[in-house]
Amino acid sequence: MAGNSSNNLTTKYNVNFAGKIIETTVTKMASAAENWVREIRSIHNGRRIILGLDCEWRCTDYWGFFNKVATLQLCVDNNCLILQMVFMDYLPQALKDFLNDHTVTCVGVQ
Repeated sequence: MAGNSSNNLTTKYNVNFAGKIIETTVTKMASAAENWVREIRSIHNGRRIILGLDCEWRCTDYWGFFNKVATLQLCVDNNCLILQMVFMDYLPQALKDFLNDHTVTCVGVQ
């Protein structure tokens, strides 16, 4: 990884994968998620968006109850966002709208 920058709440990485640079933002800040969504929408300018999506959960607790999503991973083209949801105080409306947008097609592997 190269080109890392951080402000203690959000860290940006340039990840080299298969000869391509993936710009990756890791954050627990709603404002960083809003900025990421705004940037993706700007790049695609109303065109259909293919969104890679994955979630990670903390292990089940002692009594076998499932926990909430800990990490949400989103990727469009060479731009990725890793949201540390377990530490977020709220989920921004811009992200909710993005995930519900009919021009955004979510894909993932089970």
